[in-house]
Amino acid sequence: MPSPSNIPLLPMHRIALGPREAAEALGVSESWIRRAMKERGLLYSRVEGRVLIRRDDLLAWLEHHRERPTAPESIEAEAKRIVDDVVAGVQRR
Repeated sequence: MPSPSNIPLLPMHRIALGPREAAEALGVSESWIRRAMKERGLLYSRVEGRVLIRRDDLLAWLEHHRERPTAPESIEAEAKRIVDDVVAGVQRR
């Protein structure tokens, strides 16, 4: 895992990034960024043939696609349900 000092930052002086720069900023491949543009709604613009992703659009897209981890209580409850089902099945035999 990269240390905080090794994580690329979005250039603050730039309002838009190319796909390679966006990929570097997120720590993913350029092909992943291009797939997100094509299949997952990441907004971009074309300026004189160059693909540009606005910093604000990249950050908004990331925020929209955030996921919350499953709460440990939910995992424990699911594990208990599975164990209970298995025990009940064994007891029926």
